Amino acid sequence: MSMATTGGCVNKAFEGADDGFHTIDLRTGRREDDHPTRAQATTEASAASPKRTAHDEEQLLKCGWGVFRPTWLQRFRTAKWALFWLCWAGAIQGMVVNGFVNVVITTIEKRFGLRSMQTGVIAGGYDMASFACLAPVTYLGGRAGASKPRWLALGVLLMGTGSLLFALPHFLVPHYKIAGNEPADLCTPNRTMTDSCDGNVPAEGGAWAVAVFVFAQLLHGAGATPLFTLGVTYIDENVSKKMSSVYLGVYYTMAVVGPAMGYVIGGQMLTIYTDFLSVDSETLGVTPVSSVWIGAWWIGFILSALLCLIVSIPLMAFPHELPGKCALRAVCQVRSDPRELGVDRRVVDRLHPVGSAVPHRVHTPHGVPP
Repeated sequence: MSMATTGGCVNKAFEGADDGFHTIDLRTGRREDDHPTRAQATTEASAASPKRTAHDEEQLLKCGWGVFRPTWLQRFRTAKWALFWLCWAGAIQGMVVNGFVNVVITTIEKRFGLRSMQTGVIAGGYDMASFACLAPVTYLGGRAGASKPRWLALGVLLMGTGSLLFALPHFLVPHYKIAGNEPADLCTPNRTMTDSCDGNVPAEGGAWAVAVFVFAQLLHGAGATPLFTLGVTYIDENVSKKMSSVYLGVYYTMAVVGPAMGYVIGGQMLTIYTDFLSVDSETLGVTPVSSVWIGAWWIGFILSALLCLIVSIPLMAFPHELPGKCALRAVCQVRSDPRELGVDRRVVDRLHPVGSAVPHRVHTPHGVPP
């Protein structure tokens, strides 16, 4: 028996002998001779896991759709291109909701025999949907890891669907008949009383047309909700504080230009006869100044549906954050609380007047008092 350097007795007779017994580490439940191999495997797995995570994160930050993220598309992964497509989405929203709907509301009232109360409900459908969807959309789209561009693209698609649905009643009713051009519309003496002579002409629209228009307006309101909540946040997060006001100013400017475009384009569409694809208005003897004239109110909504489809495709391709967002976040964090990054606030306060005075001293001529 001899004393080991670490303390305790060791019988050298059994030292180095293989007695078939193995030491087991009860804390881990593994044998001592297998521990190095498994520890090495665990180390290799932990070293490989961050690489895979970083690679997956890098793929998610690329521009594209699903697995299709080509290299040539990454040049458009900038805040300027995101602003470009958001401006078009905001312009389309204003053009449809505040332009086309307001221009054609009296035309569809005449075309489908609606009352003023019904057209008021149609116009208010947009605001009701926006109010109902504002809180849930803002919460779900603003969560950590949520892709704001996907919410924006989904909203634009909903607006396009609503525009397409708004034009649907035009294709569900017969051609527009001008009162007085048909023999059945003439009330002559010694003739059996009819509904038209009695003044009770059944409307071609009715409750079903109101339901379609209201549902379309609900889709308009739900689709426009992310534009001025998540869209503004997405721009603000991916640009510097200095440029944020510029980007948002351009964005809101296009949102104001949209209604103007809607009034101009919608007014021009009303100069075209509603059934111009199958009926020539000259044969009917009516012109846009006639009191019985019905313009092509539905063309603007078909056009806006196509534009919404075109704009939603590139919006869907943007990642949840643009390159440089982490750097912007770090700068804002230093300005708000430098101690979080190990910088003393007193050092920042002392450097601020020095940094602001350096350009002044450089550009001031020698000997000339500032």
